[in-house]
Amino acid sequence: MDRLTVKSVVFDGHCVLKSMCTFDNKGNIKGEDDCASCGGGCDGFCGKCEIQRSFDRLAAYEDTGLTPEEIIAMKADNKRTHELIDILEGAIKAL
Repeated sequence: MDRLTVKSVVFDGHCVLKSMCTFDNKGNIKGEDDCASCGGGCDGFCGKCEIQRSFDRLAAYEDTGLTPEEIIAMKADNKRTHELIDILEGAIKAL
């Protein structure tokens, strides 16, 4: 799975979309007119920004290394496992 996000070297502890990243690995602005990766409207603290929180949530998902299909399969397996446990617990109680 290709990542859409990268860790930001400018906004400590946060991530940005690769396609929107305008900073190099030393925190310098890459392009002449590039000044903000999120398009503005920032209050100066990116942790409060809804856009930033969305990027960070996407990055956390990407950190799992799982695809959506793998997550769906795991949820189905987990449900079946719990159903089997309930059946076994019922059978043990009936003994």
